[in-house]
Amino acid sequence: MTYNKELKPFARENRNNSTFGEILLWKNVLSRKQTGYQFNRQYPIENFIVDFISRSLKLVIEVDGYSHQFKYDTDIKRDKRLNELGYKVIRFTEHDVKHDFENVRRALNIYIEEFIENESIPLAPFSKGEEQEVTLPIIASKEETKSIPLAPFSKGEEQEVTLPIIASKEEMNSIPLAPFSKGEEKMNAKLEIACFNLESALIAQQGGADRIELCDDFSSGGITPNYGTFLAARKLIHIPLFVMIRPRAINFIYTDNEFEQMKKDILYFKKMKADGFVFGILNEDGSVAVDKNKALVELAKPLPCSFHRAFDVSKNLQQNLEDVIACGFKTILTSGLTKAAMDGIENLIELLKQSNNRITIMPGGGVRSSNLELLKSKVETPYYHSSAIVKNDRADLEEVKLLKVKLS
Repeated sequence: MTYNKELKPFARENRNNSTFGEILLWKNVLSRKQTGYQFNRQYPIENFIVDFISRSLKLVIEVDGYSHQFKYDTDIKRDKRLNELGYKVIRFTEHDVKHDFENVRRALNIYIEEFIENESIPLAPFSKGEEQEVTLPIIASKEETKSIPLAPFSKGEEQEVTLPIIASKEEMNSIPLAPFSKGEEKMNAKLEIACFNLESALIAQQGGADRIELCDDFSSGGITPNYGTFLAARKLIHIPLFVMIRPRAINFIYTDNEFEQMKKDILYFKKMKADGFVFGILNEDGSVAVDKNKALVELAKPLPCSFHRAFDVSKNLQQNLEDVIACGFKTILTSGLTKAAMDGIENLIELLKQSNNRITIMPGGGVRSSNLELLKSKVETPYYHSSAIVKNDRADLEEVKLLKVKLS
């Protein structure tokens, strides 16, 4: 790795003009006293300057402000080069650090802990020849730890269990199935909660959600979550965790560089044990970009993929449904080509009929406990989608619980 002395004056200027989020992170998380590892800030490498770097951890941390959404191609090139140099890049937004600081701290602690476990490297000495024992901050509370199920047997141990025979195959076949009463459903519908931060994901899990769609930036309708948030969520969430793959807001038409970033993100989250993905790419005419979507679905396999609400800004409902199915998606998240699912009931019914169980139609958009019962009576489907947000950008625990009650 080449230290670029020519960029040193610019790095110094960047330090002098650090954002509030950068200062907060530097003083409260990235000092050697906090982590046991040395970080440098505004460090010039080759032809660019990184916000924070730890050479012993092989870790670069970037704090992205609003302007970064207009520098996406540059960020992709920078991250690619850092990866080639053996560095992992974790990005947080300025908003994350300012308003969700404890979860940012938790995410970094998790990465450092996993790095220590995987690499088994010694902590950086505080002075020449001197080693320092460091205790990392607690990642999960006592209550959170209790919620993690213990493995029944020790590692590598197998247990033979003989279950009692209840009935022979012939006897089982002769037992009549109990009929369903009028209006009774064979299986309760399930609930997916869109979570724009780690706190919402924990709330969704506590409230009984069946699946989480993890994303970032509530104001834009969701973009790809930063790696740090996902690492923390993967440690603490024990229900299916789907990840949104959307490199930026505004629309669903992506450049070649953005498409490459989507591939990179899928491979990363797949490696880090995501349970599925949520994305959607359109052509400029509003049609489904079949080749690109199919390529991402193939890359994600064997994990399932949902086509998100890009479907609602597409032009041809019938044709786009067939295209999405052809791409290999398992689910379509849609409000029926309207702003809210309650306004798109007729289109949702039409989609259900045309799909004929070839794909799950998941209503979403303005779905709340106040309207879910009516929506469910009109549009019967295995999954429903809500953010369960009542105020701010956090899921509301009572709302999640009420949504589950309406689906039971």
